[in-house]
Amino acid sequence: MTRAGLAYILSGFDDAAVAVVALDPVWNPSVSIPTSLVADWPFLFLRFNRVNTTRMIGFRDIGGTQRGISDVSIDHLSDEEAVTTILDHYGASVSLQHFPLIDVLAISNDGNVLDLSIQSA
Repeated sequence: MTRAGLAYILSGFDDAAVAVVALDPVWNPSVSIPTSLVADWPFLFLRFNRVNTTRMIGFRDIGGTQRGISDVSIDHLSDEEAVTTILDHYGASVSLQHFPLIDVLAISNDGNVLDLSIQSA
């Protein structure tokens, strides 16, 4: 298990990696009621399939400060391959080279599945 910001990257399940992210509702109020209590935040699970490369760059001791994700980018290399890069506020990054389809599941702190569908206006 590797800590990457508020994400944990689990690998070794076949050729997949799972990122578990504590989803801050202050920035995502449509997911749950905004609160500063991390224990009340919902979790976002991202499964990357057919991972063939994982890179971690720039992780250093930041003195117990909680990391936060500052940016995520996905570069599609082909119909069969993409690279997802997760950056934190302190200059660290995790990159995964994988099959482009990413499975997503959001669960509230009380165990209910959250609807992440986008509502059109």
